[in-house]
Amino acid sequence: MIGYMLWGVIAVATFFLLWPAMWVDPAGSLLRMATEMEAYVEGHVNPNFFWGQPTADPGFFFYAVALFFRTTPGVLIGLVAAGRVLCAPRLDVR
Repeated sequence: MIGYMLWGVIAVATFFLLWPAMWVDPAGSLLRMATEMEAYVEGHVNPNFFWGQPTADPGFFFYAVALFFRTTPGVLIGLVAAGRVLCAPRLDVR
């Protein structure tokens, strides 16, 4: 129990010490945080934008497409090379 209390005290102290807004106006900062969180709990403020149009739920392929556009050419070349090595027929050398 004391471990949890100590952990909580350290977490609150770290939050307070590393966020300068808490030094100036702690109550106002926490109130603004709570207000913003209420908006995000209700759903996205801005809908997702996928395949050229705003949508509430982009679906499963969103992640594959997003990964493709956010990765580097070097990674794509490496993935293609790894796929060719793994899928190539094995030669039985005896």
